[in-house]
Amino acid sequence: PAKAGLPPRSEWREVTALAVEGFERQEMLALGARYGGEPCLGHTEGATLLVFGLGEADGHDAQTAARCALRARQASSDRPIRAVVHSGRLLIDSEGKPRVHASVDTLRTDTAKWLARTAASSVAASPAAAKLLRGRFELAPAQGDAPRILERERRADEGVGKFVGRREELRKLGETLARANRGRARVIGIKGDAGSGKSRLLLEASRRLRQAGHDVGFYLATCSPQGRLVPYSAIHDLLRAVLGIEELESEARLREKVERLKLLGLPSSQRDAVARVLGLSIPGASGMGAAMLESAMLRISYKLAQDKLTVFAWDSAELMDVQSRQVLGKLLQNPPEARVVTMFAYRPSDPGPWVTSPTFTEVVITPLSAEDVARLVRHRLLANQVPDDLVHDICIKTGGNPLYVEELLAAMRDAGKLDVHDGVVAKLNGVATLELPRTLRGLVASRVGKLSQAHRLILQVAVTFGPRFAAELVARAAAQDEATVRTALSVLEERGIVRALGPSEYSFAHDLVREVLYDGIALDERPPLHAAVARAIETLRPAELDAVVDRLAHHHREAGQRQQAISYLVKSAQRCESEHAIEAAIDAYAQAIDLLSLSSSPDRTHMLTLYMRIGDLGIRSRTAEAVADRMGAALELAESFGRDEFVARFAMMRGRLLNKASRFQEGRMWLERAESVAKKRGDRGLERDIALAAAEAHARNGEYTAVIEHGRRALELAQLTDEVGAQVRCLLLMAPAYAAIGEGEIALSALRDAQELMGHPPDRMVEVELYKVRSLVFHQLGDQEGMIDSARRSLELAKEYGFVYEVAVNAHNLGEFYLRTGEDKKAFSSLKQGYEVAAEHGFARLAWLNVCLLGFLDAMRFGSEQGKARMVQSVRYAEERGYTWDLIGEKYLLAIVEQKLGRPEAALAALRDVIVLAEKHGHIRICDDAEQGLRAVAAGRPIALPR
Repeated sequence: PAKAGLPPRSEWREVTALAVEGFERQEMLALGARYGGEPCLGHTEGATLLVFGLGEADGHDAQTAARCALRARQASSDRPIRAVVHSGRLLIDSEGKPRVHASVDTLRTDTAKWLARTAASSVAASPAAAKLLRGRFELAPAQGDAPRILERERRADEGVGKFVGRREELRKLGETLARANRGRARVIGIKGDAGSGKSRLLLEASRRLRQAGHDVGFYLATCSPQGRLVPYSAIHDLLRAVLGIEELESEARLREKVERLKLLGLPSSQRDAVARVLGLSIPGASGMGAAMLESAMLRISYKLAQDKLTVFAWDSAELMDVQSRQVLGKLLQNPPEARVVTMFAYRPSDPGPWVTSPTFTEVVITPLSAEDVARLVRHRLLANQVPDDLVHDICIKTGGNPLYVEELLAAMRDAGKLDVHDGVVAKLNGVATLELPRTLRGLVASRVGKLSQAHRLILQVAVTFGPRFAAELVARAAAQDEATVRTALSVLEERGIVRALGPSEYSFAHDLVREVLYDGIALDERPPLHAAVARAIETLRPAELDAVVDRLAHHHREAGQRQQAISYLVKSAQRCESEHAIEAAIDAYAQAIDLLSLSSSPDRTHMLTLYMRIGDLGIRSRTAEAVADRMGAALELAESFGRDEFVARFAMMRGRLLNKASRFQEGRMWLERAESVAKKRGDRGLERDIALAAAEAHARNGEYTAVIEHGRRALELAQLTDEVGAQVRCLLLMAPAYAAIGEGEIALSALRDAQELMGHPPDRMVEVELYKVRSLVFHQLGDQEGMIDSARRSLELAKEYGFVYEVAVNAHNLGEFYLRTGEDKKAFSSLKQGYEVAAEHGFARLAWLNVCLLGFLDAMRFGSEQGKARMVQSVRYAEERGYTWDLIGEKYLLAIVEQKLGRPEAALAALRDVIVLAEKHGHIRICDDAEQGLRAVAAGRPIALPR
C-alpha cells in the first residue's frame, strides 16, 4: 500500500460479498447484521449488498455469507428471491474500514455481474466463492459461465472424517435394514460406552444408505439430560427432524409445517397432538394426550414408509424422558407391517422398553482392533505411514476407543510431539515424558481448557441451553454481538468442538464434549448461566413463551429462581392438562410442590391447592393407585397445617382413587373418614361431594341399594346447597340403580327430573350423558327399543357436538346392546365404528374392548378360532395394564366362547378366574353371574351373558 501511495497500515483483505434481490432491504440488513455482514457496498439496482470479513478474519466468511443467504431464502418462502455469494479483495484501512477505492467498485461490480447471471428464485456462488464453499455446502454442477447454484449446507454426517472399522456392526445393521425393507418393522439398539462410536455409526449408516442410492428417510434426534425432565421431549425432537423445524422457527411457520401432515392423512385431532408436543397452543382441541400421540406417531411412520424405507433414530437414548419411553414402548410392542426401522443408541445401563419389542436386535459396539486403530490414526493425521510403536502406545492408552484415539492425537499434535512430512508420521523425542490426562474425559477437558476465555464463555452458555442451540440465543444470553458469537462458533467448529446443523443451529461434536463442558462449570457458576439462558429465551420471543414453558421451568429451577420455576411448572401442567396429557400434568404439579416445600416459609394454601389439582387429575388418569399414595402425603401435610377442609377433601379423593383402582374396601374406609371430618366441620358442600363419591363407588361395583342410599343423601345435600350440577349427577347415578332393582317408574322419574334441572339449552356434555344413562335404564327394564333409541340419540348428539370420546363410547354401547338383542350385523357395524374412532383418536383401552366384542361375534357366529385369538389378545392387554373390570368382563365372554367351541374345561377355568378376580375386588353381582355360569356348564346349558 505504501508504494501505491496509500495510507500506512492499510491492507488487502479477502472478503465475501452477498447480494440479495427481492428481499425487503431493511429485513435483509437486519438478517445480515445477525450474521456479521456489513452494508458497506451500498444499494445497487434493487439488490442489497453485504460484506462479510471486515471484522476479525477467521477463514469462514464465505460459509457465513452462504448460511445467511440460505436463511434469507427460507425466510422468504412466500416470495421468490435471487442471491449470489462472491469472494474478492478489499483495501482495508487501519480502523478496519474499506477505503473509497477502486477495490470497492470492483467488488460491487463483480458481485452485480454474478447476480445478473444467477437464475431466478435461486441462491448461487461465483467460481471464487464456490472454491471456498465446496467442502461444507452442496453445489450444483457448473453450467457454462453461470454461477453454481447453492443447494444446501451439508448434513452433520458429511465432512466429519472417514469412518474406520465396524465392519461386523455395519453388516448387522445392513441385514436388519434389508429385512425391514421387505415390509416388517424392526427395532435396533446400538449399545456402547462413551466415545465408542455409537453416534458415528448412526451417521455412517445414513451416509452409506444415501451414497448407495437407496431412497431412505432418515430422521435423527438426540436426547439430553435437560430433556429428561420435560414430558415428550424425545418425541418433540424427532418431530422437529421430520418436519424440518429449527430452534427459532416462528409460530406461523410452525403451524404451516404441522399442517403439512395433512399430506400424510393425519386427521385434525392427530395434527393437534403433534402441534401441542411442539409447543403450539390449540384452543378447544380434543384428544387424550399420550394415546393420541401414539396414534399420530403410528400414522406418520406408516405413511412415510409407504413410499420408502423410513428410519427414526434417537442418540443418547438412555436420557430419554419417561413419557416418550412409555409412548414408544407401547408402539414397539406391536410394530406395524411397514418399512420402518426404529434405532436407539445408548450407553450400557438399565434397558429401555424397546428391548422387549418382538423385532428387537442389539448391536454392541466393541473396541477397535489394532489394525483399525492404525487406519484411524493414518486418516486423522492425513498420513500414509505411521510408526508401529506409536500405534501400539495409542492402543494401550485408549483401549481402542475411537474418540479417545482422536482426542489423544489432537493433544499430542497440540503439544508438538508429532510431525507429519510427506505422508510419514514421526514421533518426536519427549513423547515418553509428555504428561497427558489418563482418561478420555480428562483429554476433552484439557483441550477445552486451552481455548481462550471468550470461547470458553460462549461454550458454557451454549452447553447450558442443551444439545442444540441457536447463535441468536447464545448471543443474547452471553450479552455479546451475534456476529461475534457466530465467528467464535465457526472457530470452534473448525476445532471439532461444535457442529453446524443448519444456518442458525449448532450442536456439540460429541455428547461427551457436552458432558465435560457442563461438568466443568463450577456449581456456583451454573445458576447465573441458567438465569441468563432463561432471560434470553423470555426476551427473544416473549409472545411465544407457551411453547417453551418446560425449558424455562428447568432453567429457572437450576438458577435457584424458585418462584419463576414454580410459575412455569404450573403453566406446563395446565398446558398438559388442556392437552389431556394427564400423567405429565401430575408430574409437573408434583415438581412445583417439591420446589414450594424447599422454601423457608412455603405458601401452604398454594401447596394444598396444587395437591387438589393432582387429586382431580388422578380420577382421570391411568395411575389411580400412584395418585392415591400422593393423596396420602397430601393428607398428612394438611393435618400438619391444621387445615381440616383439605384433610376431608384429600381423604375423599384418596377413597375415589382407590375405588377406581378396584380397592373398594380401602376406598370406603377413606370415604368414611372424609365424611366424619366433614360432618364435624358442618360443611354440607363437602358432605355432598363425599356422598356422591360413595354412590359412584357402589355403582362401579353394582351395589344398587347402596348407590340409592348414598345418592339420596347427596341429592338432599345438593338441594340444600342449591347446587344444580350435583343434583343432576345424583339423579343420573340413581336412575340405573333404581331400574336394576325393579323400580322402573322411579328410575324414569329420576331421568325426567334430571332433564328438567338441566334447563334449556342444556349443557351439551350432560345432555349426551343423559341419553347414555337413559339407554342403560331401558336396558335394565328390558325395553330393547327404548334402550337402542336412547343409545342412538346419545351417539348422534356426541357426533353433532364433536365429543370424540363420547362418540366412541356410545358406538361401543350401541354395539353391545345389539349383541344382546341378537342383531349381530348391526352389532358388528356399531362395534366396528366404535373401534375405528377409538383407534384413530388414540383411545386404546376402548379400542381393545371393541376388539374383544368383535372377536366374540366372530367366534360365536362362525366358530372362528381367529376371533377367539383376538379376544385373548384383548385379555392380555387388560392384564398387562391392570384394567381389572375389563379383564373380568372379557374373561367371562371368553368362557362363553370356549363352551361354544366345545371346550367346557377351558370355560370352567375362565369362569373360576372371573370369580377369583371379582371376589378379590368386591364385584358381587358378577360373582353371582359367574357361579350361575358354572352351574350351567355342569348342566350342559349355555352360559348366559352377564347382566
